[in-house]
Amino acid sequence: MSESWRRSLAVGVDPDADVAPVAYAQDDVEALRAEHPLARVLPVLRSTLVSSADEAMHLMIVTDADGCILWREGHTDVRLRADRAGLAEGTRWSEDAIGTNAMGTTLALDRPVSIHSAEHLVRAYHGWTCAAAPVHDPDTGALLGAIDVTGPTATRHPSTLALVTAAAQLAENALRLRMTARDAELRDRYLPRLLGGGALLSPSGRVLAAVGMALPSRLDLLSIPDGLLEPLDDAYLLRPGGAGSVVLDFLGATRPVVVVDGRAHPLSPRHADILAVLALHPGGRTAEQLALAVHGERGTAVTARAEVHRLRAVLGEHVVLTRPYRLAADVTADFLRLPDLLRAGRLATAAAAARCCRCRRRPRSASTGWPCRRRCGGPSSTGAVPRTCGRTRRTPTTPRRGTCSRACSTGTTPACRSRAPAWT
Repeated sequence: MSESWRRSLAVGVDPDADVAPVAYAQDDVEALRAEHPLARVLPVLRSTLVSSADEAMHLMIVTDADGCILWREGHTDVRLRADRAGLAEGTRWSEDAIGTNAMGTTLALDRPVSIHSAEHLVRAYHGWTCAAAPVHDPDTGALLGAIDVTGPTATRHPSTLALVTAAAQLAENALRLRMTARDAELRDRYLPRLLGGGALLSPSGRVLAAVGMALPSRLDLLSIPDGLLEPLDDAYLLRPGGAGSVVLDFLGATRPVVVVDGRAHPLSPRHADILAVLALHPGGRTAEQLALAVHGERGTAVTARAEVHRLRAVLGEHVVLTRPYRLAADVTADFLRLPDLLRAGRLATAAAAARCCRCRRRPRSASTGWPCRRRCGGPSSTGAVPRTCGRTRRTPTTPRRGTCSRACSTGTTPACRSRAPAWT
């Protein structure tokens, strides 16, 4: 008790203070109640404490972790007396606000305490007796608040502290049961996504399930490298080492192909467009941005989400991540290599690479996210010869048969405005 008095006096609490300070207005208290975890176990506390407190001329009080009173229930006459003493919802009862009291001291010590009469530092509360116990989050162990039973000094009973302690334990058990049920629901919903290996984590980093990974019971989410952690609506998926490598082979084949960790996946033209856009934007694209890049102004976010959903079903959800949509690996793409070679001045290497894919045509698509391709200098089998536009846009073509003789630099010729042909 003396240590509590020293702490209170050290922060300037006045023993002659009248009432506890008001921390929240009534409207704010209502909002705090709706979001506080202890709101879910309030029925348990009422059935345990309110009826006995009402008969014994006591009040049941529930505070948050800062000592602010969120709920106060009990005998009507005692509530009226508490109003006059400032013992009401929205007031703050931490030790640094109003000195030694059961609510504030139990939060400071993190254990049940009983404060009677003159043990209160502030003289205005010498006519009260109270007992309180802390309540913790079973998931994180964090302090959620305090459960308190308060009444006039004449109503003191030796079993009150044991009753309050039992009520706090019941509240924690109720929270633990809710957490267990939520964990089971998350496992049922997301375990199919772990068939290729990985772990399911709670929002706090607790490991709910793991396949092919040896993990501790809890992980620090902030320490997990970017790209390995996929956020879900109410959990996280942890992938073992990410997607590894992604190789996009689009220019040198009659059908675009993506190779993920050595395994080739043929793609539809639309999926090739999506992967090309994501490869060009490592930071990711939103559904709206992806729809505009792939479909132009007629595209919708709903369509883009549906296409990405199908693509993730083919390649794996650990390859294409969400929020925003992005590739979770180091990407090697043939359509990115040519411009890099040219910018580096490696013309011979660029020419050799271009001959490997000369006169190939991109998918029939309205995608505006594809990069322009350099002219290959080879004969065209259809009269459609790629030429350089100098910026990211549709691949330009020329309507005449033969070999490309020059490259446009502005993208303003009729050939640049023509529609790209389909894959053969």
